Amino acid sequence: MVLHFWASWCGPCRESAVALDRLALAEGAAVVGVSLAGSIDRAASVASSLRLTSPTLVDVDQAVARTYDVDKLPLTLDKNGAGKVTL
Repeated sequence: MVLHFWASWCGPCRESAVALDRLALAEGAAVVGVSLAGSIDRAASVASSLRLTSPTLVDVDQAVARTYDVDKLPLTLDKNGAGKVTL
């Protein structure tokens, strides 16, 4: 399980979301995107335009981002919430 924090306004976020989605498809990995865009409609629109197949959740109030101490985007975390990796 991998959590990928991203925002619609972040170009590198879009690139890494697509790369992780392709990796998930190829390797059978579980990737969940967490959009910090603030708008469900905007996150859904961007995910659709990028043709993401992995689920995308919207962290409207930034509670999940605070829980995982997200301090920059994009940010990818392993299943334990460790191993911060910026793609």
